[in-house]
Amino acid sequence: MDPPTQVVLIIIDTARADRFGCYGYSKPTTPRMDVVARDAFIFERFYSSSPWTAPSFGTFFTGVSPAIHRAGKRAVQKSQTKKKVYGRELEPLRPSLVTLAEALGDIPSHAIINNSFLHPVLGYHRGFDRYDFKRANNKQLRAADAVTDLAIHWIQQNKNNAYLLVLHYFDPHMDYSPPESFREKFTAANVGRLKSTFGNLAGIKNGTFIPTDAEKRHIIGLYDAELAFVDHHVGRLLDYYDKEAQGRNAWIVLTADHGEEHFDHGDFEHGHRYEDEVVRLPLIVRPPERLKQEYQARTISTSTRLVDIYPTILDWFGKKPTQQIEGLSLNPLMKDNRDRQGKHRLAYMQYTFRGREAEALFDGQRKVISYLDQEECYVYNLRKDPMEKKQIRKGRIVKKMLAKLKNYKDTWQISDAEEMPSKTIQLPDDIEKSLRNLGYINPSE
Repeated sequence: MDPPTQVVLIIIDTARADRFGCYGYSKPTTPRMDVVARDAFIFERFYSSSPWTAPSFGTFFTGVSPAIHRAGKRAVQKSQTKKKVYGRELEPLRPSLVTLAEALGDIPSHAIINNSFLHPVLGYHRGFDRYDFKRANNKQLRAADAVTDLAIHWIQQNKNNAYLLVLHYFDPHMDYSPPESFREKFTAANVGRLKSTFGNLAGIKNGTFIPTDAEKRHIIGLYDAELAFVDHHVGRLLDYYDKEAQGRNAWIVLTADHGEEHFDHGDFEHGHRYEDEVVRLPLIVRPPERLKQEYQARTISTSTRLVDIYPTILDWFGKKPTQQIEGLSLNPLMKDNRDRQGKHRLAYMQYTFRGREAEALFDGQRKVISYLDQEECYVYNLRKDPMEKKQIRKGRIVKKMLAKLKNYKDTWQISDAEEMPSKTIQLPDDIEKSLRNLGYINPSE
């Protein structure tokens, strides 16, 4: 009899793909995950559904775009000025959708979650046997070492069962405050006006703090150190699987919810744009040892999307979605051991958190970004311009990409129209305080 199916979905908050060694980065940010990648599938062009956490997790758990699952939609507070706020009233995950944990039925499921926007009142907990939620802000969080300790303890108690385990590592999110032993591998203790931590997000946003080139490199070094800290503790978890937990019996999925801009296009952080530093994600999938011949690890260049995670995990458990979803299982790509790759999958992205509302579509070669407040859009040809430096704003290719975008939205009934929310949720006061500390809510709101 085959061992029970076990899946560990590891989501690293704010992890951009190009900062992983296995994706070409020259600095030692991810040595442990790079070792895993040698015996795993590396998806080169894996894209998020949104540039920030709440909509992305909604897609992880439903297999559909944010406009369909609704989680993370900007709530509108009606006032005399009709001002939109990003504050306490948020739309929850659409109640009619079957979440991944619900679709698994009686298969045990456990989540360790560390972002204030993923509060259970917003519906992310639905179906999990346990949803271990801790609010996190830029100053206080449950760090990677604690997440791995909790995960190992839970696995020890469930090692003979089928299960889904979702682990959320928050550390690379702002503030950047890595332990000294990791920081010193990437940058000095003090550079210019900056010390061994960086948290002046407000200063960058409002223009009161403009970092020098040296300070920018220091900020990036602090981020790299945070990622290395997570890598170390993910490595501890994988050591446990390889040495203690019945050999390598589990599917290991390493990915992120979104990336992070480090001044690549003149801005900083995330939630505001669809260039690759924010929406291109790492995706590393290691199959169980017993399936090594059936799934021969390699790099997959076919473009794939976050909506594909939901049906893939169900596939591993021998289950089918009970509702219509956008995503397609990744199993056919991984099982096809021939050299040819599959057809590129269209990656649709939406729901900015700050700045102008926009949407994007990537077709495996070109990306169109369209702003909703006026007729403005541009296209990148990533095959010729991988750093996205040249915006194509007119011509046949722009019309073609806009037509693809419209056709995708029409197919999945994704509407730009402002809809009445099914219900808005008042977040607890401590969560609002946490979100203010994260920089998501302005003090004046």
